[in-house]
Amino acid sequence: MRFFFDNNFSPRLIHFLNDLAQDIGHECIHLQNMFEAEIPDDEWIPELAKSGNWIVLTLDQGISRKPAEKLALNESGLTAFFFPKKHSTLNKWKQSWRTIKVLQEIIPIAKKHPKGKIFRLDANYKIKMYDL
Repeated sequence: MRFFFDNNFSPRLIHFLNDLAQDIGHECIHLQNMFEAEIPDDEWIPELAKSGNWIVLTLDQGISRKPAEKLALNESGLTAFFFPKKHSTLNKWKQSWRTIKVLQEIIPIAKKHPKGKIFRLDANYKIKMYDL
């Protein structure tokens, strides 16, 4: 599986995660490894979809609310997991630990469901399917 992390995650964390993920046959890429850092969401989403089957991980709740971004995600067919807003308030150690822990839970869920599904992680990091 290929996991795409947007700018809400540390590029250094995702580089580290990629090293771990490769050992079990997965790939983790940060937005800045594929696109300019300031690319708008409604531009990178369709471009990412053209480059294959990715699982998007984000803290950006605006993607699910702003009409252009929401439309881009719906039309992309990409699977996405929205982390809780509180994730961005955690210190780097806790954020890293939580991201690694949750990624282990995301992998079997992403395998089980067809592409194009949207999931939200609640404040307790429980994963629930969501309709945009």
